[in-house]
This record gives sequence, structure tokens and C-alpha cells, in this order.
Amino acid sequence: MTILAIDTTSQWCSVAIYLDQKNYFFKHELIGNTASQHLLDFVEDVLAQARLKLDDISTFACSQGPGAFTGIRLGIGVSQGIAYAQNKPLIPISSLDGMVAHSWLTRPELFQNQPVTVALDARMNQMYTGEYLQNDGTAPYRIEPIQIQDNISTPQSNNKLLVSFQCTQYELFSSAFQSVIEGTPHALGIAYLASLLGNTESFIPEDCQPLYIRDKVAQTTLERSQSNLF
Repeated sequence: MTILAIDTTSQWCSVAIYLDQKNYFFKHELIGNTASQHLLDFVEDVLAQARLKLDDISTFACSQGPGAFTGIRLGIGVSQGIAYAQNKPLIPISSLDGMVAHSWLTRPELFQNQPVTVALDARMNQMYTGEYLQNDGTAPYRIEPIQIQDNISTPQSNNKLLVSFQCTQYELFSSAFQSVIEGTPHALGIAYLASLLGNTESFIPEDCQPLYIRDKVAQTTLERSQSNLF
């Protein structure tokens, strides 16, 4: 199975093609809020790296969030358009799942078959968090739904390993862990997890939906002024 994956849920624009654990290609760059201007070029660049055409892709995958609202919609919309035009499946994967999978793929020695907490900055003094297990050298898998965490001073688990993205400002939270891996939402992790699924034909592009976790995008002026008092 040849998978092309997209993740634009953060300020990193990420596209990957995955064939197996020894054969994959990606372009992953920090480009801020300009992903809409570059995403299709990234797709072309990664196809060129792999010496493939869109017709050679058997399955598409994308990050469904959580993350930046505009980025989530961009990644899903472009993925749906390409997958629909190619008449191929589109598999949605959460950004936290993709991030921890990428960290494990590239640095497996840091995991050591232990429970993992994954955290992603949700802004407004909140984090998206997920709890994962890992067994027998396989990729960590999530054991419960992703949560929005308001209490950023205390982890909700006793795990010793944290994989986080843009959470360095939450020092009390991070200091509760013995080891911290700084990760990024990454299309390679999305593609890898999609490769583990069996019946991909059931994933039709029209069914791919965003995973926002929360509906509120930003604080009001009053809320921002009150938070600055503490």
C-alpha cells in the first residue's frame, strides 16, 4: 500500500509518502500561516522525491485535528479533493496520534515500552492531551479519547514520558515527567498509522470530518484582560 498523507494542523506544513518503515519520503517545513500557498507544491515535491505520480497512490490520509482551525480545514479540504478526484480512500487520523507515531518511528529507543502522555498546546491556557500505551516495540496506541485539559499545572496521569508540542510554557506540567520528547504534528506519522489499517476501501473522502475537541477559537477581550491579572 502506497500512502500519501497531509498534516497542516499547526504552523508546520507536512506531506509524506509511506511505503514501509524503510521506504518513505516527506517534506516538513515551518511556514507559519501560509500553508494554503504551498501545500500543493509540497505534494508535487514529495511525489517527485518518491518518483511517483498521483495515480500510483493507493490510499490518502490526513490529520483531522485537533489543532489550528484553519489548518485543519485546509488539510482535509485538499485531501478530500485529491482523493475524490483519484477515486481513492481517505483515512482521517488525529494530530496527536500522528505526532507520537512519528516520534516513535524516528526515535524508538526513547519509548521503552512504557505509557506515554501526548500534549499539544491548545492556547487560551489549555492543552489537548491523550494517553497512550506501547507494547513489544510497537507504535504507541491511544487508550481513551483526546481531552482538553484546563488544569495545566498537573498531569492527569502518572506516566513518566511526555511527547509534547509547543508546551514549554507549561513548566509545572512538563516537570512532572521524567522524560520529555519535543514532537511536531507530522504527516509521516499520519501515513504510518494509516498503513496499519486493513479495509481502507471503507474510508470514503466525503466522510472525513474535522476533530476540533472544542468549538471556541479565541478568548474575548475581557477574558484576555482578566487572565493577564494573574
